[in-house]
Amino acid sequence: MPSATKPSGKRLGVQLLSRITCPHCWHQYPPENSLWISSDHDALRDDPKVRGEPRRFPAERFHVSGDALDARGARCSALACPECHLEVPRVGYEFKPFFASIVGGPGCGKSYFLPAMTWTLRTSLPRLFATEFLDADPAFNLKLHEYERSLFLNPKRDEIVFIEKTQAKAGQDGLYDVVVLGGKAVSLARPFLFRLQPNDHHPEASRRRQSAREVCLYDNAGELYLPGFQQGESFRATDHLGHAHMTMFLFDPTQDMRFRDACRGKSLDPQMQVRDQEFSREAAVLQHTILLTAATRMKRLRGLAESDRHDGPLVVILTKLDAWTALIPDGEALLRTKYMQPLSGSQTGGEPLNAYVPHAVRRVSDVLRSVLLTHAPEIVSAAEGFSSNVTYVACSATGRNVQAFEGADRNDVAFGIRPRDVKPFWCDLPFLIGLHQNGLSCLPIAAPS
Repeated sequence: MPSATKPSGKRLGVQLLSRITCPHCWHQYPPENSLWISSDHDALRDDPKVRGEPRRFPAERFHVSGDALDARGARCSALACPECHLEVPRVGYEFKPFFASIVGGPGCGKSYFLPAMTWTLRTSLPRLFATEFLDADPAFNLKLHEYERSLFLNPKRDEIVFIEKTQAKAGQDGLYDVVVLGGKAVSLARPFLFRLQPNDHHPEASRRRQSAREVCLYDNAGELYLPGFQQGESFRATDHLGHAHMTMFLFDPTQDMRFRDACRGKSLDPQMQVRDQEFSREAAVLQHTILLTAATRMKRLRGLAESDRHDGPLVVILTKLDAWTALIPDGEALLRTKYMQPLSGSQTGGEPLNAYVPHAVRRVSDVLRSVLLTHAPEIVSAAEGFSSNVTYVACSATGRNVQAFEGADRNDVAFGIRPRDVKPFWCDLPFLIGLHQNGLSCLPIAAPS
């Protein structure tokens, strides 16, 4: 990012990273190579790489504030990557990136899990861990805000809501960008971007810059991981797997006939009550193949041999917990597990600061691994062939059984929930596991017991 006088690593007292990583195409560049985005003049639209968008340009003239002036003399403040020309938020110039990939098959619950996770992190991290989890720039997370409002801030609290699943095609759902790279139109995943930073009550408050991160969350339609889907050079929407610091794989037990059979007479969730001949929404998907496809792409992107395993954390998340709790040995006790405990002598506001408890999470992981070995052992094999660092967790994005969605076609059963009833359970845990496994000091860690 240039200063008002010459390119440098500082702008108006702001200390910048020496190398910026674009959250869209992962191109790395020094801040002085940034492009600026023209103000919205009709004459300065239609960028050659991002069609229909304002033109990007290298700055030659500056406002006294340090912002660039475009060809019409208008002050410009937004910055773009010099490779893909997509906008990069200011937080990406100050905080190191933390990339997190979310993988799962069609209908596995990603569209509910993602807003439940981010909403819980927004509200619980400041209160429990003295850490902020805020939008890097609200404009980057508009689709996610729609999901969050639908579930948590919906004025029609007693009407059943249903979140449509992520679409696979570029341009749908606002989750993909099309840019011109090497003369070809290329589809890239549009990340959700956040700022993770200790607040004044955190033990690392004096070093908050070192422990702060720009969090980049990537979500894709499950169809992109189905065997036989041809991604091709022009569709790079899953390339984030080559850069992820953690991967979350969502496994949906309600889509697995073995879990469904084991839950007969033990579950009141309507997803387990639908007769097998009517269960056509995603019943044919072999969920372990979703993970195998992701592993194959990740290894290709990282230059790993097929015999190699990734050493980054993989969190296998068993979704829709309310529907299959009966299959967990001594499940009520397990679900009372506390994965945080008060940190002696520390407070945030009027409450004690908490520390993450790794050994408690490991106990949960071991039990859930045994559940999978009993009912879907191929998931364990695929996960542990993907990564040498696997943790198994369970969560419920809604916190209770869903209801059949009124008016749904019998051949495409849909389910929803009243916003008044939504109470996410353990949806923040997968992200906390990723922070811990990456050694980020913004998450205090409890001493071994």
